[in-house]
Amino acid sequence: LRYAERLQAAGVPAVLTRYDGMIHGFLLFADLFDESRRALDEATLWVRQVTAGESTPARDPAGASG
Repeated sequence: LRYAERLQAAGVPAVLTRYDGMIHGFLLFADLFDESRRALDEATLWVRQVTAGESTPARDPAGASG
């Protein structure tokens, strides 16, 4: 949380999304957790938007908290 806040304060386009209840490294288990798939989809969308030059990338379309 603090790292994301510091990035944002420095003007870095950072988005923080929490997946409460997930284990460390849960992204590696997309076949086990729906949250993992959602997080990967959110990250992929963000990277696509940033590399396409969008100034304000969209939030997670699935509505994860953040």
